[in-house]
Amino acid sequence: MNGPDIRREGAVLYLEGAVTFASAGHLLAVLEGFIAAFADESGVPGAGGQRPPLTLDCGAMVNSDSAALALLMAATRAAAAKEVSLGIIGLGDQLTSLSHLYGIAPLLGVSPVD
Repeated sequence: MNGPDIRREGAVLYLEGAVTFASAGHLLAVLEGFIAAFADESGVPGAGGQRPPLTLDCGAMVNSDSAALALLMAATRAAAAKEVSLGIIGLGDQLTSLSHLYGIAPLLGVSPVD
């Protein structure tokens, strides 16, 4: 892989590589496209008022900093606009700690640091 990439397998998006301020705009456009496609495929929210969840797996993200957090916040907003529940997993210790420091962990659904 030459740069960061996002791929989709069903209801899971895989974010791989380093997220930088230079790549975040492109990655957001790709994420928004995947989120919109997922919303269209999953149809109108069910009787409970929600679509099935979509998961963003960040386990293969490397050398990322606040640019990655900005990307994740924007992806969370894009998902909410489409009435899609976006779960973020595999954030890693550094980004988890930064999300708590910046006060955005609850918005990203990030668990407390042990």
